[in-house]
Amino acid sequence: MEGKRTYIHSAKKREIRNLIFSIIGKMDAIGMPGPDIIDYLTFFGDHPSLKLYEYDPMVVAEHIPILQERGITKDYYPADIYHAPFNKDFLYDLDFCFHIDSLEKYVRKFDGAYEVFTFNLRTGVKGGGREYTINKFLTIRNEFVNTIEEHRRFQVMRTNKSNYIVRSYSGADGGRGTPMLIIANVKDKL
Repeated sequence: MEGKRTYIHSAKKREIRNLIFSIIGKMDAIGMPGPDIIDYLTFFGDHPSLKLYEYDPMVVAEHIPILQERGITKDYYPADIYHAPFNKDFLYDLDFCFHIDSLEKYVRKFDGAYEVFTFNLRTGVKGGGREYTINKFLTIRNEFVNTIEEHRRFQVMRTNKSNYIVRSYSGADGGRGTPMLIIANVKDKL
C-alpha cells in the first residue's frame, strides 16, 4: 500500500503545523520533506536555512530532478535524518508518522532541540493510543509532567525539562484517517 503523496489537502495537519511554527518562529531547520517536496519547500520558504533529509530511495529519485530544476542540491541529503548534526538551537521537523516504539533513538537524539514529532497512534492494539505515546515519549527522555494547560486548539504540556505543544488529529480530513499525535518541543516560546 502506498503512503500519502501530499498533505496539501490535510487541513487539520496544516493548521496545527502552522500554529506550532508561528510560535517557534523562523530559525535554521532540518526536516524530512516526504513525498511532496514542492509543498514542503513552500511551507518552509522563508526559513533562514533548511537542510533536507530523505531516506527512501524511491522518494529521493523523485526529489532530485525537482531540486535540480530549482537549483537546490547543496542542502539535500539522501540519508536518515538520524545522521543529521545536532544543534539545540535548530528546529527539527520529524514528521515520521510512525509509532513511537520504532522511533526511540530519534526521541533520544533530538532531545533538547526545538522539534516537531508526528507519531502514528496505532490505536486499538497493545502499546497504542495517545496516553501510551505521551508516556513513552516522557519515559525515553526521563521527563515528568508538571502541568497540562488546555487551549482551544491544543494542549501545553510543561515538564521538568521543557514545554511541549500536544495535539491529536486524524490523518485525513473527514475524520476517517489514521489517528496521529504531534508533540512539539517549543522550549521557552510559551
